[in-house]
Amino acid sequence: MLKRIVACQWALARRGLSTAASSSAVDSLVLRSLKDHYFEVSKMSPPP
Repeated sequence: MLKRIVACQWALARRGLSTAASSSAVDSLVLRSLKDHYFEVSKMSPPP
């Protein structure tokens, strides 16, 4: 996940987007990853 975030941020920075735009893109990527993670955890059964 961290590699994906860094790669995304690097690609956005190379395109010349503003810092705010690249930060926003990274934020949305992190939030989406967290949402996916918590969704997967919620499907797991609790320990005995």
